[in-house]
Amino acid sequence: SYRFLLVHYPGTSLMLGCCGAPAEWAGEGPIHSEVIEKLRKDWISLGKPTAVFACPTCYQMFGKYLPEVQGVFLYNLMSELGISPAGKTHDETVSVFDPCTSRNEPKLHQAVRKLAGQAGFSLQKLPYEGKYARCCSWGGQVSIANPSFAREVVKVRIAQNDNPYIAYCANCRDIFASAGKQCYH
Repeated sequence: SYRFLLVHYPGTSLMLGCCGAPAEWAGEGPIHSEVIEKLRKDWISLGKPTAVFACPTCYQMFGKYLPEVQGVFLYNLMSELGISPAGKTHDETVSVFDPCTSRNEPKLHQAVRKLAGQAGFSLQKLPYEGKYARCCSWGGQVSIANPSFAREVVKVRIAQNDNPYIAYCANCRDIFASAGKQCYH
């Protein structure tokens, strides 16, 4: 993704770190504030560029706590700029698992599905997707507050069908893969 962006936007910088969601979810106000202030300072030091988000939760957190940062989704950019995914599949049927924080992002849903189609995947819908997307169990740190409930939520999510999933949230992907569900990111 970074190489792709560099081709189209040679001045692209890469910021690695956390958007502060886990601290917010845990009620750790001072830690959350520190994270947000560091992000703001880093963004200013980079010249206030447009942020490119691969994670819908990060996009949401920036919108809430750093509204001055203009942002776009990586997948929308890839779809708009055109990309030929490497390693085309052989018509494998998959299902896109939309992260819960993408519920209000229909253009993002479309872009991810378009990219999956370009990669040669056949798509089968899940019962709850798009604006009806359900949480994978990660949000709000449920796995810490109630691990047995989180495990049950994961079981229900991965049993929606037998297809591998495509997830565009790293947490969703990791949660499902750790439960034995084949999942692409």
